[in-house]
Amino acid sequence: MTFGYLLGALVATALARSLTAEQMLDYGWRLPFLLGGLFGVLGVWLRRLLSETPVFLAMRERREAMAGLPLAQVLRGHRASLLPAVLLTCVLTTAVVILVVLTPTLMQQRFGLAAADTFALSSLGIVFLNIGCVLAGLLVDRVGPRRALLLYSLLLPLGTLALYGDLILDWGLTGPAYALAGLCSGVVGVVPSVMVGLFPAQVRVSGISLTYNLAYALWASLTPLAVLALVPDSAWVLPGYSLLMGLVGIACALAWRSAILPQAEFQ
Repeated sequence: MTFGYLLGALVATALARSLTAEQMLDYGWRLPFLLGGLFGVLGVWLRRLLSETPVFLAMRERREAMAGLPLAQVLRGHRASLLPAVLLTCVLTTAVVILVVLTPTLMQQRFGLAAADTFALSSLGIVFLNIGCVLAGLLVDRVGPRRALLLYSLLLPLGTLALYGDLILDWGLTGPAYALAGLCSGVVGVVPSVMVGLFPAQVRVSGISLTYNLAYALWASLTPLAVLALVPDSAWVLPGYSLLMGLVGIACALAWRSAILPQAEFQ
């Protein structure tokens, strides 16, 4: 997913450097959509080549696959897992929204950076977001999802603070600060492993798809508008927003300690 963000940022950088503003408005904005359509076809083809997980294959062997409406089973028998799954998706979404959506916009509108420079810096941040996700995954394997969630919920606001401290106070270190913010956003790689542990295999797809997509759609569409409305008063609202959601991640790790299982206990 995060590598897809990187491809999008690189395409935006290339278009901003090769087209004028008039050309971008005329036809340039269509080019990423055409490219995205091609990648969509490629994704469908690649999906046909993937194998199912050993857990699902074992269930199918025992004829334990869920019959009827698994979504109803989630709502009826796994309601305790819905709230932490929704809240943690909002934490994940916050990291993506700040790093990928809001910051490139504000760098142009509030801090006066050129579009090409903005997209190049955004690409750098997303490169380190990818690295941060890999490191977070390794940490989950080593110490378990709960401890990794605690750590990266702390790192998320620290990275955002470093980035916006540079932008607001003009330290002249925007590139390294953006890279650090990306590296500290590894919670994007932790939350999915937590969500896998919140739902048993029989309803895992339905449980995750319900909570993840609903929370992502609502939170990623509404919060950027609310944050942008507050930015004219102070750009420090972004680190504050990140801190709030980092505290939500910590609260989830502490409140649902027994539900966030170690990786070895996933079934």
